[in-house]
Parts: sequence; structure tokens; C-alpha cells
Amino acid sequence: MTSGLRLSRIALVPAAVCLALLQPVTAAVADGPDKEGGKKAAPPMSIEISDGVDKAASGDKLAYRIIVHNQGGEALGNLRIEQRAPETAGRPEASEGGQVGRSGVITWTADVKAGTKAEFTSRIELGRTDQKALRAASTACAFLDGAKAPTVCASDLDTLPGGAAGPEGTTAGKKTGGIGTTQLALGGAAVAGIAALSFVAVRRRRANAS
Repeated sequence: MTSGLRLSRIALVPAAVCLALLQPVTAAVADGPDKEGGKKAAPPMSIEISDGVDKAASGDKLAYRIIVHNQGGEALGNLRIEQRAPETAGRPEASEGGQVGRSGVITWTADVKAGTKAEFTSRIELGRTDQKALRAASTACAFLDGAKAPTVCASDLDTLPGGAAGPEGTTAGKKTGGIGTTQLALGGAAVAGIAALSFVAVRRRRANAS
């Protein structure tokens, strides 16, 4: 699954806002320098994660690909990348020197030159999943040298059998660009609500004017 969300400016477009809020984030961007507030801004960089599939089931072997892009003019030294495996997953396997911790979190450390990308891969086998579980989620985050909080994070979501059948699951099987039919309906309801409020406001202004 691939979809992105850039948190730089907020446009007053109700439909776009509603659909964006309902969409899973599989790629994320840090916008870089911001002199307001007196705090050191995060360097411009992005991260994305994908296993190349939209559906998964117990026993599936998922091959994840994580890409970190340094979009700034300075190198990012000793950058730490962490991937959290889906619940019930077996012990992951990591390439590019990745280390697997006791909790199953994979950690890589890398120097990423200005304007370049670094790629990391892992392989994870899904264990037995709950029949009510809807998605298998894996998250990747990038941390600056010595930082406790991540600068950017992204997630990959795969529909499980429980999410492809059942009341909430017909949605997952009919996705378009990562948004299910239920989510689209909710987005439409939100837009309708905003439109109704706008209509009431216009009527009040006209009544006051007359």
C-alpha cells in the first residue's frame, strides 16, 4: 500500500481534509527549517515503508522495504531507524546490518548523505492472527542521533482475513487508494455536516441583514 501525507500547510477544503484524516499514513515528511518558536527545526527528510502487498494471512512471509530520504543540504550522521513488526509476527530477519531486539524491534544505524536515500529491508512471517483482527500493521521511524523521539514515522497496513469479511470488512476488500467504502461514507457525512453548518450561517447572516 502506498499513500502519503505532508504536514506543511492546511488548506480549507472540507472534502480533502476529511479524506486525508481517514487515510492511513504510509509515508511521512518532515518539512525542515522553521525559525518560529526558537526551537531547532527537524531537518527535511522523509520515510516510507511497504511490503508490496495489500492483503496478508497467518503464515505469510512479508518482505518490507524502508526508504529514508535526506532532502536537506547536510548529512544525517548516525541516524537510527526502527521498525516494529505486526502483532503475532515471528522473529524478524533484517538485512543491511539491522539488529533484532528482544521485543522484535529491528534497529538500523546509518549515515545518510545530503540529497540521498538509504534503503533497509526485513522479512517477517505472520503468526496466527485473531479472527477479529482487521489489519497487520508495521511501523518504521527515523530518529536523529541521540534523540528519544522520532523525527518521522510511517506505517504499512495489510488487510487480514477478518478485515476482508464481516461487517467492517467489506470495506477493506474494496479499497481505492487506501480508503475503504466506510471511510468514504464517513468523509461524505463530514462534508455534508460542514455544508449544512455553512448553509445555516448564510441564512442567519441574511436574516440579520434584513
